[in-house]
Amino acid sequence: MNARAPQLLFLAFPFPPSRAIGAVRCANLAKYLTRLGWRVTVVTLDPRLLADPDPAVTDMAEAWCRDAGIHRVLTGHDYRMLYGGALKGRWWERPAIIRKTAGRAVRWLGMDPGVGWVRPAVAACAQFRPGDFDVILASGSPFPAFEAARRLSQRLGAPMVLDYRDLWSAGPHAHRRMPVRIERAERALLQQAAGTWTVSAGMARCLEDRFGGGDKRSVITNGFDPDEFRDRVPTRFAQPTIVYAGAFYPPLRVIDPVLDAVGMANRRGLPNGQELRLLYLGPHSGCVRAVAKEKNASQWLDDGGNVSRREVLSALMGSLAAVVITSVQDTASPEVDSILTGKLFEAMGAHAPVLLVAPPGTDAAQVVLQTRAGRAFAGKEAAGMADWIRQLACGTEVRPGSDVEAYAWPQIARQADSALREAMTR
Repeated sequence: MNARAPQLLFLAFPFPPSRAIGAVRCANLAKYLTRLGWRVTVVTLDPRLLADPDPAVTDMAEAWCRDAGIHRVLTGHDYRMLYGGALKGRWWERPAIIRKTAGRAVRWLGMDPGVGWVRPAVAACAQFRPGDFDVILASGSPFPAFEAARRLSQRLGAPMVLDYRDLWSAGPHAHRRMPVRIERAERALLQQAAGTWTVSAGMARCLEDRFGGGDKRSVITNGFDPDEFRDRVPTRFAQPTIVYAGAFYPPLRVIDPVLDAVGMANRRGLPNGQELRLLYLGPHSGCVRAVAKEKNASQWLDDGGNVSRREVLSALMGSLAAVVITSVQDTASPEVDSILTGKLFEAMGAHAPVLLVAPPGTDAAQVVLQTRAGRAFAGKEAAGMADWIRQLACGTEVRPGSDVEAYAWPQIARQADSALREAMTR
């Protein structure tokens, strides 16, 4: 007699066709845990509520889940206006003044925009009964997903595991210090959890220093999906081109030193009269154009805007180097040091040399060093970036080797499988 497949209830607010980088992690966890024998039910936001879904995925998300063996449960959201223009608001939420006022209030009160997802997520699971699931996994942010997991854990009698893609009350991008009530809520949830996942060892240390409970903690990093790069055609660029794809979080994550490096490289000259180009792909085109104008580098900037994930991956594959930025500051707090963005692994999967901008000794810098995926520079080392890029363009710098297999999702999913089974025994 075949053993019963373990049942996972996965609360994943970001999920395809969402453009959010968190959707990539959630989708790959669901996909590869299913391949390892799990029956995965994903509770996620109804994609019809997304204001700007990935156009290349929108019409395929349902079929992709069906083919992968993933069951989706779609939810609404009570307070869509808290997400600004990211979600489609009801008629009374659409005026810009309503969205701006709500956004300011959220930041001032230290609230998470996902607070309006707790009730719909729990309500969408009313059909389930105790014994239907062996474990509940919730991925944050939004961190109210952890509260939804707690309520479902109590009702369904299944242990919960909390997946930290980012830090919560100690998040490095917060506009102001989080209220004490948020830290207390986080502490209570961690005490009740049967397991906690972080994407980096540094993030695990931050949680340990703040809350303890290290015996229940696992490091489940981000990674790349080999399937996404199979048969994908690299973009052919007319000039040597480095690519930055993603958003910015001033003052930590800005494009300034990279544009400085592009200008230096071109003024020193590339072979055969070529010019180095920076291709930006993402939602912050206006910011990038403004910085380029300020630095007299507009002629070397190509602004591709917000494009599909497929186009991003093809551009990375055809690039001279892929730019990844965690912080441009010389030194950083342990919370900033722990940032290990999924963008790094997309570049590694594309086998593009990684130009990482990060303070020395960060988790991201260590991954680049260990995998030989590229070079890491501090934000003040624009001249060093320029020299390295020129050497790549001239062919005098050997393109770095890449030992990235450990960060492929088929490998990472095995670690997640073990961590989930361990949590089931607690």
